[in-house]
Formats: sequence, structure tokens, C-alpha cells
Amino acid sequence: GTVEEQENQIRLLKQQSLDRYIDIDRRLSSISRAGLADPEAGAATGEAINAQSDAEDTQPTTVGGTAAVAPVAATASTVNPGSGNASSDYARAYSLVGSREYQKAIEAFTKYVQQYPQETYTPNAWYWLGELYVAVDPQNLEAATQSFQHLLSEYPENRKVPAAMYKLATVYYLQGDKQRAEEMLTHVIDRYGNTGNSAVKKSREFLRKNF
Repeated sequence: GTVEEQENQIRLLKQQSLDRYIDIDRRLSSISRAGLADPEAGAATGEAINAQSDAEDTQPTTVGGTAAVAPVAATASTVNPGSGNASSDYARAYSLVGSREYQKAIEAFTKYVQQYPQETYTPNAWYWLGELYVAVDPQNLEAATQSFQHLLSEYPENRKVPAAMYKLATVYYLQGDKQRAEEMLTHVIDRYGNTGNSAVKKSREFLRKNF
């Protein structure tokens, strides 16, 4: 019983450490964004993401280049109005991923998270925004970072969290911040190492190949 109690305390400490890390990371990113002078600086080339069922994690996106910084939210004039039905609007946005209309998908998912901030698929929409901002050409790594961080901070118990943590780590790596990337990948392994989640395997592979 004493050993079990100690193990529970260790797990709790790791969870609290991760929560603090994500919160600090989000605050630092906000400070960094406030200091950016040129929102259009940089350009990059991204490869297409492999659209799969939302019930599974997508495969890692192989990308490279420099981020083009832009706001996460699209303007209202560029987004088609929703139907008022959360499920059908999500399905419409997701279908744009499948047809590789990534910019339209970004606009649709942006509209979705604005219109349905508390729906079942809202965390998935934030996840796909992160994926899509990496997939478009030019990439928007800053917006991808914001999207993944929003999912982690606002929906910490969602099933997409492990995949979002892994993807956020790869974005940090693309931004040249290898330390933050390594820390996040290590968090994935520490927190989900015994769950069989695919993000753990991907994190280990990424660490092995790049560190």
C-alpha cells in the first residue's frame, strides 16, 4: 500500500509538472508573439498531410523551412457561414482535409472553434488547425504552435492531447528550438509510456533520429 501511494504521488507530481510547463510555455509564446515586428516575415515549403480517420492519430508531417507568422483566426469574410449544426459543420471542415483543400479547411475549422467552443469535436478542430498550418505553403508554424497549445491548455484530458504534444514538439523542432522539442517529447514518453498510445512510439522515434 505504501508503494502504491508513492507511485500515485509520483504520477501526480509529473502531471503537475507538465501542467506548469504547458502554462509557462503558453505565456512565453504570448510574450514572443507580442514582440514580433514583421508578421509576414519568412516563407516555407510544406508537404501534404495524410488525412486519416479522426479516430486515429495522423502520421507525422515531414516539413521544413521558416514560419510565416499570421493570426490564427481567419476573417469572417473568408469563411463560409456554418449550418448551425456542430456535427455537420465539423464533417464539412474535415472533408476539406481529405480533398487537400487546406486553406479552406483552415477557414472552416477556424469558424468551427469560434462558433462551437464547447462541442465534442472542438478539441479535434484545434488539433487539425495545428496540422493544417504546418501543411500549407507557406507554413505558419506560429499559428500551429498556438493551436496545439490551446488544445493542451483548454482540453487537458482530451484523447487528442498525446498527439498534440507530439506534434507541438515537432513544430518546436522546425522552429529551431530543440530544447523545448526534446522536453515535450520526453513528457509524452513519461506520461503515456504505459498506455500504448501511438504518440509515445513516434516520440521515441523522433528523439532517436534527431537527438
